[in-house]
Amino acid sequence: MNKLLDLLLGYLKGRAYWAALEPFVIVAVGWGSAQLLVYQWLTASSSFKPSIELFLQSYLSTRITIVALGIAAMILAMRPFGRKDGAPGPVGRLAQYWQQNRISVVRRALAIIVIVASVAVGFRVYSPNRVSHITVRFMALDGDVTAEALAYLVYELNRRQRHWYFNVDFRPFTPEMLTSAEAEGCAANERPQLCHALALSGGAPFIGITSAPLGGAYFAEHRGAVSAISTVDRDAYAPLSTYEYLAYCLILQAIAIHLDSSGALPADAFAEDRVSHGGLFQFVPEKQALKSAILAARLSPDEEALLLNEFGSDYVATCASLLTMEWLYGGRVRGNLERVFGAKIGR
Repeated sequence: MNKLLDLLLGYLKGRAYWAALEPFVIVAVGWGSAQLLVYQWLTASSSFKPSIELFLQSYLSTRITIVALGIAAMILAMRPFGRKDGAPGPVGRLAQYWQQNRISVVRRALAIIVIVASVAVGFRVYSPNRVSHITVRFMALDGDVTAEALAYLVYELNRRQRHWYFNVDFRPFTPEMLTSAEAEGCAANERPQLCHALALSGGAPFIGITSAPLGGAYFAEHRGAVSAISTVDRDAYAPLSTYEYLAYCLILQAIAIHLDSSGALPADAFAEDRVSHGGLFQFVPEKQALKSAILAARLSPDEEALLLNEFGSDYVATCASLLTMEWLYGGRVRGNLERVFGAKIGR
């Protein structure tokens, strides 16, 4: 490839148009080198190892392309020009230079301003979104699930991420906490637990954990920035413990809330279907499939691309690591759950 490139450049250098083409060849080589360097940096600095195809679809690659196009546009805007009489441009006094070339200078200055503004807008459009903290409220827990052990599990999730975290609200829920209008509305709602969570959230990101049936879903349901998780159907995930099940559901619902808040949650997320390949946002067609989804949880290439472009490489790496559940089955976390809180996990 190097010899072929040398032959191509040698041929181009002998052409009359090489002087005009050379700056753009340099920009193209710089673009390719920057893509390679950033890709190597990303794979070396993070546990997230994207494929080349995924990297080229990412906001990082797009930003490099935007800068390269901006530099090429500036080169076009700054092409040499001569005086109106055809003589070369002056090198003497600044006033004389301005007098003879003011129209071209103004045009180029405006062009550069437009180019710089366009690059800035491109950077803004192709920038990861910030994600919000999420309140987790223990609305109603099963008798063998303690708030202390579950809070410890949530805090361990927080330890593994830098940009957002779960806030724990230990208060159990009672209908008296709702206004009369909210209580009447939720009593008539076919999804009462989600209705309660929406009322308690105050419009902020919120996940409610309850032992009551959801009404409209098996395990969890989501609307906007609010999710409700139910532990009522424990036979569906046994012999996995409720702690394992809740850890998985919290990770999944947090991702869904963040995507929904940024307007990027797929339109068919959790849409009912009778078949599934184990995708993160797929509907679970049968209750027996839940254990398989938890044990084989992973991000598909499409989901990696979506999260990478929405929230950045750190977010993808964190989610991919959390979904493996290895942090839970490691000696320290598992040992603390069993020794300090008396909480057994099934796997």
